[in-house]
Amino acid sequence: MAKIPWNKDLTKEKDSRIKGNNYASKIKGKTWEEIYGKEKADQMKKKSSENARSYWKGKSLPQKIKDKISVSRKGKCTGVNHPLYGKSRSKELKDYLRNLYLGKTLEEIHGKKEAERIKKVLCEKNTGRKHTFETKEKIRNRFLGISKSIEQIEKMRKTKIERGSHALQRNSNWRGGISFEEYGREFNNKLKEKIKQRDDYTCQLCNKIFKLLLHHIDYDKKNNCDENLISLCRQCHTKTNFNRTYWTKYFQNLLENKYNYFYPQEIEIIINN
Repeated sequence: MAKIPWNKDLTKEKDSRIKGNNYASKIKGKTWEEIYGKEKADQMKKKSSENARSYWKGKSLPQKIKDKISVSRKGKCTGVNHPLYGKSRSKELKDYLRNLYLGKTLEEIHGKKEAERIKKVLCEKNTGRKHTFETKEKIRNRFLGISKSIEQIEKMRKTKIERGSHALQRNSNWRGGISFEEYGREFNNKLKEKIKQRDDYTCQLCNKIFKLLLHHIDYDKKNNCDENLISLCRQCHTKTNFNRTYWTKYFQNLLENKYNYFYPQEIEIIINN
């Protein structure tokens, strides 16, 4: 005769060991702080977090499982459906998260293998992408007035020397060495003063009135006619090193509307990107 398992047809309602125990109903819907108190709850959370980081360090879920999770959660945790929608993190939590990874590399946080995967994904995702003008303005305003410390400057200088990443052709902003080209003879102090006076001694992008430079709209240093020069502050002048086609058209339209200048339909932009 076959032996019948001891727990056959056994349920929570029938099990005498837990029958009448309403502990689960007491803690249902309560937070750890409400059950154990704040001090013990913080200790349990910290320990649980450390255990999870220790277990998953250098590991990652198989792509098949990641895809399955992604499909199951699609549309459920976005916008108003997100559990944190409309909520903001406390200052204590922000400080904790900031200090948790402060000064650490991706390798130290995720392990070498996972860090390489993250870098590869970010590189592929951002290749060819450009910030919008609004995003650039937001970044600029975020760091406006913030100066780097001597230690930061020295560290950056040493890193550049060690990596050689900013050596001429290896620099991402290299444009064939056009910055070494000479200006035309007519580009003198008299002309500079004339253009600045025309522009009312203000930057034509942000309206600042100090540290003005003259920018060549078509990026040709030999073309020093009034229609090809505009007054910009140092920060705005730096912006024009990127997305040159956009800035050329932008400044041409600006001067055309402001001073009734005329520009041909097609114009060659030096080292167009």
